[in-house]
Amino acid sequence: MGIYMKLAKRDERALLRVTEQENRRAKAHHSSKIDGNVMDSSEESSGKAIEDLISQKSLTLLKKLNIDISFLNISPDLWDRDDSYLNSQEIFQNFRVVNYTAERGVKLMQDFNGLLTVDVEQKKFLLQCFEDHREQYTDCKKATLRRKFD
Repeated sequence: MGIYMKLAKRDERALLRVTEQENRRAKAHHSSKIDGNVMDSSEESSGKAIEDLISQKSLTLLKKLNIDISFLNISPDLWDRDDSYLNSQEIFQNFRVVNYTAERGVKLMQDFNGLLTVDVEQKKFLLQCFEDHREQYTDCKKATLRRKFD
């Protein structure tokens, strides 16, 4: 299932509402209004609503990916029959999500594993040193790096 199919109808309506608000802001000098079913903002929802997770940056990303967002102007109930929605769903289904940081760390550890020592105790000690270093120096700013290691 695509990312949009997994959203609850309530969340889809919230997405539509946020999109409409962004469109209204962008077209403030025009008097045209956007059609569509909008959920009343006074309705309560449990947990985080979709509008807490998206913003103008989300729309910018969709535009940079050349995804037609015209389906956002119609009711979410009609999305599964809309060509622009189906095309965007296909694009997102083909995305490969990668945890680059974790994969890089695993690769570094594999490469490093046999370079300095083969003794298990020494490897454990080195890993503890690395962990302590990361806790002490949380970033690469000059001010942080100038601090003395305790």
